[in-house]
Amino acid sequence: MSMRDYVQKTRHLVSCIVTSPIDVASQVHVFIFGMREGMTRYCLTREEPSTLEAAFALALREDYTVASSYARVLTPDARASAPDPMEIDAIEAESRSRSTSTARGPRFSNDNRPRDGLLPLPQVRISRSGVPRTSSSPGKR
Repeated sequence: MSMRDYVQKTRHLVSCIVTSPIDVASQVHVFIFGMREGMTRYCLTREEPSTLEAAFALALREDYTVASSYARVLTPDARASAPDPMEIDAIEAESRSRSTSTARGPRFSNDNRPRDGLLPLPQVRISRSGVPRTSSSPGKR
């Protein structure tokens, strides 16, 4: 439901209450908290309008402001400053060269250096005495 429809519906409901009228502060409170949550409702809770008609006017003004801020279309100047598309050919060529690397796996190139900059970790074994040894060091097990 649009804000304009909500205001009209509230006006109609308020005009139907004639036997025991509700005080103005309660009418404003019910109007504000009956709205959907959003910027318009937030602005109304901060402004604290004193009458229902003031709340209607403020709600319609804020709703227009919020709606117009989202409705801005890109101007030709803004479209011209948009980023250029990427060079897909260079990316595809790099991915093809990676897939033709040696059998050591995708992480290594032809010169056995890791592609991601990480060096392989040495395997460490712990002897029975609790002293760590690397697998590349000579010695007893």
